[in-house]
Amino acid sequence: MNVFFDCTLNKARSVVAERLYRRTPGLSVRSAGTSDRSAHQLTEADLVWADKVVVFDRMRENLRKFKAMPLEQLTDLSINETLNRSLGTSMTLLLSSLPLALFGGDALSGFALVLLFGIFISASSSVFIAAPIVLYSGRTRLRRDVAPPSAPPAVRAT
Repeated sequence: MNVFFDCTLNKARSVVAERLYRRTPGLSVRSAGTSDRSAHQLTEADLVWADKVVVFDRMRENLRKFKAMPLEQLTDLSINETLNRSLGTSMTLLLSSLPLALFGGDALSGFALVLLFGIFISASSSVFIAAPIVLYSGRTRLRRDVAPPSAPPAVRAT
């Protein structure tokens, strides 16, 4: 499970929480700050990582809530429930990076174009990459009471 801590400076609270939770087996922990004076600034990679955490956490919640729902429908429901937040985050990043690409001049336009590409990839990866991985790998692990699809019966030649 991924845990992400975010605070303004990332010097005390989130760093201490990261150290405490890092000792727990099975947890992947990150922390970042939003201020320009923070020890580790929040990057686009952190947002992408945190975005998948939100989608996967919603899938985990829905697995407990809807025990009889097929995994495909549950994944679709979880993505639809978190889509507004994911698109809001991506649009905010897009609105801040687009002026850099358009009016940043030669020094910033290349950097901003790479940011715009990363925003597009991060917005689509939760739906088109993370969800199929869950569907592929979680069929037998997440729904233990559902048998995997059986192979069709062999045809004998006579």
